[in-house]
Amino acid sequence: MNKIIIFDIDSLLFSCSLNVETIEEAIFKYDEIYMSIINTVEDDYIIDDIYNYGCAIGNYRKTINIQYKANRKASSIPELLNELKQYVLENYNVIQGHGLETDDLVARKWKENKENSIIISIDKDYRQFPALIYNYHYLHKRFYDITEAEARYNFAEQLIVGDENINYCKGYGKAYAKKLFKDCESDYQYIKQLFILYKKIHKSKARERLIDCWRMLALDI
Repeated sequence: MNKIIIFDIDSLLFSCSLNVETIEEAIFKYDEIYMSIINTVEDDYIIDDIYNYGCAIGNYRKTINIQYKANRKASSIPELLNELKQYVLENYNVIQGHGLETDDLVARKWKENKENSIIISIDKDYRQFPALIYNYHYLHKRFYDITEAEARYNFAEQLIVGDENINYCKGYGKAYAKKLFKDCESDYQYIKQLFILYKKIHKSKARERLIDCWRMLALDI
């Protein structure tokens, strides 16, 4: 079956804005790496179309919890990032989110085309889906074919470990999650164990906190 590519370009934009002195260097770096990634995927799959997602504006999650991504400092943003974004928006037919994150739009597109999609991203959040994912990071450069069982576990683990400065279960990590979920298979079993933990931590606020965390970390809810 032929595939479509769903490319989350945000991390690539960021990395290509680093360690360069001019916008021309950043553009050259982006064009070169982008095409290298596409060519690598095409070595293994016949690609019918490419959908680029990035440069989202606004984020509804901050209305749920103002701490979301609050640990990201403005000083860490590369100086040439905005200029590179403008170039890519003008030349790569990028689909932008408004009020939603890039991750949400990628997730939505994947849900419409589950059987014939490849997500390109270095973002581990997409592993909450039973998706075919290509991680282009130089330390990885590999495909992940996430199963239903793996996706279910990955998301449940995330609801304990947290992400993006959101952590409703401080002090509980991956080792605890592995122990807690060792006998879980169904959605119900995972939710039951999660609620027991949240009840232990948050008492009467357990249900509210679990729902909030779910809304923060689930893509395209």
